[in-house]
Amino acid sequence: MKYYEGLFFKKVDKQEDGCWMWTGAQRGSYGGFGQELAHVWSYKNFVGPIADGLQVGHDCHDKDESCLGGRGCPHRLCVNPEHLKLQTPQENNRSGRGNQWSPNYERKLRSQCI
Repeated sequence: MKYYEGLFFKKVDKQEDGCWMWTGAQRGSYGGFGQELAHVWSYKNFVGPIADGLQVGHDCHDKDESCLGGRGCPHRLCVNPEHLKLQTPQENNRSGRGNQWSPNYERKLRSQCI
Protein backbone atom coordinates (compact mmCIF):
# COMPACT_ATOMS: atom_id res chain seq x y z
CA MET A 1 0.00 0.00 0.00
CA LYS A 2 2.92 2.38 0.64
CA TYR A 3 3.71 2.33 -3.08
CA TYR A 4 0.22 3.59 -3.93
CA GLU A 5 0.35 6.19 -1.16
CA GLY A 6 3.53 7.56 -2.75
CA LEU A 7 1.82 7.81 -6.12
CA PHE A 8 -1.22 9.37 -4.47
CA PHE A 9 0.73 12.11 -2.67
CA LYS A 10 2.56 13.06 -5.88
CA LYS A 11 -0.83 14.32 -7.07
CA VAL A 12 -1.82 16.20 -3.89
CA ASP A 13 -1.34 19.92 -3.24
CA LYS A 14 -1.87 20.68 0.46
CA GLN A 15 -3.57 24.05 0.94
CA GLU A 16 -3.44 26.49 3.87
CA ASP A 17 -7.14 25.87 4.58
CA GLY A 18 -6.43 22.18 5.15
CA CYS A 19 -7.77 20.92 1.84
CA TRP A 20 -5.60 18.48 -0.07
CA MET A 21 -6.38 19.40 -3.65
CA TRP A 22 -6.08 16.66 -6.25
CA THR A 23 -3.87 17.69 -9.17
CA GLY A 24 -3.97 14.41 -11.09
CA ALA A 25 -6.40 13.07 -13.63
CA GLN A 26 -10.04 14.01 -13.31
CA ARG A 27 -13.28 12.17 -13.90
CA GLY A 28 -15.85 14.83 -14.50
CA SER A 29 -15.33 17.34 -11.71
CA TYR A 30 -13.77 14.79 -9.31
CA GLY A 31 -10.23 13.49 -9.13
CA GLY A 32 -9.52 10.01 -10.42
CA PHE A 33 -6.94 7.64 -8.96
CA GLY A 34 -6.65 4.20 -10.50
CA GLN A 35 -10.11 2.74 -10.87
CA GLU A 36 -11.66 4.96 -8.18
CA LEU A 37 -12.48 8.56 -7.48
CA ALA A 38 -9.51 10.05 -5.62
CA HIS A 39 -11.51 11.13 -2.57
CA VAL A 40 -13.06 7.67 -2.27
CA TRP A 41 -9.62 6.03 -2.48
CA SER A 42 -8.36 8.44 0.18
CA TYR A 43 -11.22 7.62 2.53
CA LYS A 44 -10.82 3.87 2.10
CA ASN A 45 -7.04 4.01 2.48
CA PHE A 46 -6.74 6.41 5.43
CA VAL A 47 -10.06 6.00 7.28
CA GLY A 48 -11.58 2.63 6.48
CA PRO A 49 -14.22 0.78 4.49
CA ILE A 50 -17.38 2.36 3.17
CA ALA A 51 -20.57 0.64 4.27
CA ASP A 52 -23.06 -0.39 1.60
CA GLY A 53 -25.49 2.38 0.75
CA LEU A 54 -23.18 5.22 1.83
CA GLN A 55 -21.13 7.72 -0.17
CA VAL A 56 -18.09 9.82 0.65
CA GLY A 57 -19.00 13.51 0.99
CA HIS A 58 -16.88 16.60 1.53
CA ASP A 59 -17.23 18.24 4.94
CA CYS A 60 -15.07 21.16 3.73
CA HIS A 61 -17.78 21.95 1.17
CA ASP A 62 -20.52 21.97 3.78
CA LYS A 63 -18.54 24.41 5.94
CA ASP A 64 -17.76 26.85 3.09
CA GLU A 65 -20.78 29.15 2.94
CA SER A 66 -19.56 30.83 -0.24
CA CYS A 67 -19.59 27.61 -2.28
CA LEU A 68 -22.83 26.73 -4.03
CA GLY A 69 -21.67 23.30 -5.11
CA GLY A 70 -22.34 21.73 -8.44
CA ARG A 71 -19.78 20.89 -11.09
CA GLY A 72 -17.72 24.00 -10.36
CA CYS A 73 -17.27 23.18 -6.68
CA PRO A 74 -13.53 23.14 -5.90
CA HIS A 75 -14.12 20.94 -2.86
CA ARG A 76 -14.82 17.99 -5.14
CA LEU A 77 -11.05 17.80 -5.63
CA CYS A 78 -10.28 17.70 -1.89
CA VAL A 79 -8.86 14.33 -0.82
CA ASN A 80 -7.96 15.14 2.80
CA PRO A 81 -9.42 12.24 4.80
CA GLU A 82 -10.15 14.64 7.67
CA HIS A 83 -12.46 16.58 5.31
CA LEU A 84 -14.34 13.50 4.13
CA LYS A 85 -17.38 11.91 5.71
CA LEU A 86 -19.83 9.13 5.00
CA GLN A 87 -23.32 10.17 3.98
CA THR A 88 -26.42 8.67 2.49
CA PRO A 89 -26.89 9.53 -1.19
CA GLN A 90 -29.71 11.89 -0.20
CA GLU A 91 -27.50 13.77 2.30
CA ASN A 92 -24.68 13.99 -0.21
CA ASN A 93 -26.96 15.34 -2.93
CA ARG A 94 -28.51 17.94 -0.62
CA SER A 95 -25.15 19.25 0.54
CA GLY A 96 -23.31 19.27 -2.74
CA ARG A 97 -25.43 19.91 -5.78
CA GLY A 98 -26.08 23.62 -5.49
CA ASN A 99 -29.79 23.10 -5.87
CA GLN A 100 -32.68 24.24 -3.74
CA TRP A 101 -31.96 21.50 -1.18
CA SER A 102 -28.38 22.62 -0.59
CA PRO A 103 -27.75 24.48 2.69
CA ASN A 104 -25.28 26.69 0.81
CA TYR A 105 -27.91 27.56 -1.79
CA GLU A 106 -30.33 28.54 0.97
CA ARG A 107 -27.65 30.76 2.56
CA LYS A 108 -27.10 32.50 -0.78
CA LEU A 109 -30.80 33.18 -1.18
CA ARG A 110 -31.03 34.61 2.36
CA SER A 111 -28.03 36.86 1.72
CA GLN A 112 -29.68 38.26 -1.41
CA CYS A 113 -32.99 39.10 0.26
CA ILE A 114 -33.70 42.77 0.84
